[in-house]
Amino acid sequence: MVYPGRQTLSTIRREERQISKNAGLFCSRIVLLFFLFFLFFFLRPTAIYLFTAFAFFPTILAWLFSRNKPREQAVILESCAKKYFYTPSHYTGERYTSIFIFFALVFWQFMLLRQNLDPAIIQKAPAVCMFFYLVTRFIVTEIVKKQINRYYETLECLELE
Repeated sequence: MVYPGRQTLSTIRREERQISKNAGLFCSRIVLLFFLFFLFFFLRPTAIYLFTAFAFFPTILAWLFSRNKPREQAVILESCAKKYFYTPSHYTGERYTSIFIFFALVFWQFMLLRQNLDPAIIQKAPAVCMFFYLVTRFIVTEIVKKQINRYYETLECLELE
């Protein structure tokens, strides 16, 4: 029986973390886009701009990162990566977009606190969006981690498609 080396095991664990983080980042971004769509009716120009940026920014970044690398790194957990739509360039795009999302929502919240808006909840909308974004990101990441472990423990990865 052949046992994987220490470096291979650390690579597998890193890929598990990246796949679960990628799924968490993607789902939380979709939840954020849902909230921004409804904020369109109350905070018109900024919500539209952020919705558009957050919708297309990860795709553009993933495309740019995949073009700069001559060849994508080989993924050891290939079947799991396909199941969760993971590639290293998509993960990098989602990761940088999450940083941009954080700073954009903090800046937007700072700007709204300086304005007097009629419903008070509208003034705190970016903070509420950030809260749901972070909670969704954490929950989905943990759920996907457990699903990946179950996927390999029950040998679902060996089932024919």
